[in-house]
Amino acid sequence: ACLRGSRPPEPEEAAPGVPPGRAERHRGLRNGKYDETRDWFLQNVRLMLALTEKGYELNYQWGIGGHNQKHAGAVFPDMMRWLWRDHPVSTDVHDGVERSLNRPGVKSGAAAPR
Repeated sequence: ACLRGSRPPEPEEAAPGVPPGRAERHRGLRNGKYDETRDWFLQNVRLMLALTEKGYELNYQWGIGGHNQKHAGAVFPDMMRWLWRDHPVSTDVHDGVERSLNRPGVKSGAAAPR
């Protein structure tokens, strides 16, 4: 959307090797020339490869679009499952430690609910 009194920017041609459609500021273009140090996607791929090479466990999701709930909301459940994948889960209904967050907090001076 344009602000009142402004014009949309003239479209630039994509640099060789850079797919069109990604936001200009993230594509690595500066003054019409491609600079890989300014390409956010390429730098994210390099970071992912470096962390993988060092043996880090990681999970990555590439998405198209801005930082919004459309992509984040779609991948959030999978990210939470991945994040907590090795957390032990108790199925004991009397396990007070695992279930302690499911009851209201104790007010100062009040006895804990039983």
